[in-house]
Amino acid sequence: MKINILVLLIITQIIFSSNNHIIQELQNSTDWKLTSELSGGEKVYRKSISGKDLDAFRITKLVTISPSLIFDIVEDIDQYSEILVSSRIDSKIINKTTEYIDGYNYIYIDSYFFSDREYKFRMSRNENGIVWYLLESNGINNKAIYLNNGAGLWSYVDSDGMYEISYSLYMDIGGKIPKFLDNKLNYHGILNVFKDVINYSQGNLQIQK
Repeated sequence: MKINILVLLIITQIIFSSNNHIIQELQNSTDWKLTSELSGGEKVYRKSISGKDLDAFRITKLVTISPSLIFDIVEDIDQYSEILVSSRIDSKIINKTTEYIDGYNYIYIDSYFFSDREYKFRMSRNENGIVWYLLESNGINNKAIYLNNGAGLWSYVDSDGMYEISYSLYMDIGGKIPKFLDNKLNYHGILNVFKDVINYSQGNLQIQK
């Protein structure tokens, strides 16, 4: 039992160090390459991360919505099934302190060839935005693949009376998936999340008016 606990602690430390490295790379403004500009105003960037097989992605867009409202919605984990309409997802808050929120996501994959995904994550917020990273766990549902290698970053900068909102992501979605397909799924995943959050924010803004 002591050996098992020691192994778990070592694995947890390795995963935390790995995800901390990812966060630092996401926060670093260098080496992001613009790959496309979409009709909705979104700009897509891509970046290689040292020691990782996959790429990180970043989506940015100029908006008039207050970043505070957008970040409130990102923190509203219990409502993800209504916010993230591009995915079939079950989400819940499993722990909340004054410093961070621990959440759980179960993502349904509508494909015979791929298993569902699940993960726990820790999210913290400061005046500049939101950072989250995946947590080590044995998983909850044995029908899903548990993810433990990934992190994300929401941030903004003022831009001539508007706000440039950005969402950066690195995520290893696990399973026996070719890396090129993994990168493609990550691209579509981050883009869908970004659009869903912005659209939901705009809807809330209209209601408040």
